[in-house]
Amino acid sequence: MTQCTPTPYRTPFGKLRLNSPRLYRCPCHKTGPKSFSPLAELLYERTSPELVYLETKFAALVSYGVSVEMLKEVLPISQDVSPAAIRQRVQHVAERLDRELGEQAVFINGCQQDWEKLPDPAPPLIVGIDGGYVHGCEQKSRQEGWFEVILGKSIPVEDASSKSFGFVSQYDAKSKRRLFEMLNSQGMQMNQEVTFLSDGGDTVRSLQLHMTHRPSTSSTGFT
Repeated sequence: MTQCTPTPYRTPFGKLRLNSPRLYRCPCHKTGPKSFSPLAELLYERTSPELVYLETKFAALVSYGVSVEMLKEVLPISQDVSPAAIRQRVQHVAERLDRELGEQAVFINGCQQDWEKLPDPAPPLIVGIDGGYVHGCEQKSRQEGWFEVILGKSIPVEDASSKSFGFVSQYDAKSKRRLFEMLNSQGMQMNQEVTFLSDGGDTVRSLQLHMTHRPSTSSTGFT
């Protein structure tokens, strides 16, 4: 036995309402739900990947409110998007990417023989890292609720765009992996030197350890 109900599906060209047949299981099945919808299970996010990409891309560049106005200007989505919906979409995508991102202690791949076979490395990457403490807005006193924020910027020596990163050290369990992936996106090789500029704090120093085969460190107070 089947029953069709409309399933909404958001796309860059507007909202579609797809006929979604609901199938009823045979009475002989004593366990599990009595009915299921194959289409609803396949389209569980109810939003096309193309629209998710546009929403998160705009939100990464401008505020949620401006993202909504720009999307409404170029796409026929009218009332189907709001700043709150964009914020939830960004959070959902970020959580999914975070689940797919693994963490490890050492990121040095290969051995000396492998590194000698690599092409000549580009000039060093320069990464500036610093940290500071921020007071939580919901705490009742100035003596509690402080957390450490680490900010940094990677600047290639050659004519290439720089990239920035930031995280809360006590909260982010994959900070080294994020830094490693950022350096990889700038073409870092295992035989390439990476210069880290920091103030010598324990948190920022531990972040840069075992990141590449040829790191160098410069800071206030030690060389």
